[in-house]
Amino acid sequence: MRQQPPCQSGQPVTVTVLGDGGGERRGEVTTLTGAALWLLLDEALPQGAPVKVQCDDALLLGEVFQCQAAAGRHAVGLILEHSLLHTAELARLAERLLENVSGAPGEHLRVWRKDASRLSPPATP
Repeated sequence: MRQQPPCQSGQPVTVTVLGDGGGERRGEVTTLTGAALWLLLDEALPQGAPVKVQCDDALLLGEVFQCQAAAGRHAVGLILEHSLLHTAELARLAERLLENVSGAPGEHLRVWRKDASRLSPPATP
C-alpha cells in the first residue's frame, strides 16, 4: 500500500530552528521530492541549521541545505533526516496507555512526582 507524502504542495507548516530560541516561523510547502522538502518562508534560515517542521499530522526533522530570496520571501531547501507520521494517533494512543497505567487522565504525572521524590537524598541533620 502506497502512503501519502507527509506534506502536500501549498500546505501550511510551522518551522522551528532547533537550538536557536528564535521561536516558530510559518510558511508553506512548495515541493516534496524524496528526502528534499522545499518551503516558502517570510524569513531566511541559515544553511546547515537543524530544523523541525510540523505539518498536519507529521513531524519532520532535517537540515537547511539552501536558502535563497524568492519574490519577497525565501525559498528554503531542507534535507529530511527523520519523520514521525500520524502524530495525532500516537498522542491518543499514549494518553490511553497512560490512563491504563494510572486509571485517570493526568494521574500519571502525580504518581511520577510522588515516586521521584523518593529518589531525593535524605536531609542531613
